Amino acid sequence: MKNCITPIFLVLFVFVFTACKNDIKKEQVQDDTATDSIYSNIDDVVEEDYEPGDEEIREFGIIETIEDGGYPFFVVTVNFVERNIKHDFNLNIEAIDMDMEELATLTDQWATIYYTADIENFLYDLQFKGESVFGEYAPEKTDPSWKKIIGVLSGAAEVTAGDLPDTVTVTSEEGTTLNFDIFIDAETVKANGNQVTAFYEVRGVNTITHLQPAED
Repeated sequence: MKNCITPIFLVLFVFVFTACKNDIKKEQVQDDTATDSIYSNIDDVVEEDYEPGDEEIREFGIIETIEDGGYPFFVVTVNFVERNIKHDFNLNIEAIDMDMEELATLTDQWATIYYTADIENFLYDLQFKGESVFGEYAPEKTDPSWKKIIGVLSGAAEVTAGDLPDTVTVTSEEGTTLNFDIFIDAETVKANGNQVTAFYEVRGVNTITHLQPAED
């Protein structure tokens, strides 16, 4: 009888040991599968965030209108609903990571706007020998509120070749130097190196550096 019981216990021991070993392997496979699942999907949930520069400002609002300012420039009007104010922003489409089709879809949409706020000299008229070099684009009359500087024009030796304006400088006899961003034409080139009168205004300019549409 004793000899019969011993083989039975051996069979039971082998069965239990094998079952436990299989369970351990099964748990290891399940754990490994779960780990693979987490890491295989991590690229789907982690997005690269935009890192603004030190001088960039971030706001959140509704893009109401996008007006063509002559490629590659646009004027974007943003409604900051919480503050009940609207602002116009300059946008150079070639300076941001977005094409014109994407930009067009943002009208009436919420978005995060990154921009810089600068002060610039906006040139209304540039006169050489008493005549405006702007031709048909010259203002009909001079506004009394405009500032004026008389001095030598420099930086206008060649006609603007691309889509972006060039920077010209007017230097007065007292040494005051003012820069203006303009598109240089043939008439402006003629005035280069000569005394001119510049009528301008100092104003704030907000320029968009990045647009991030709000997620649905």
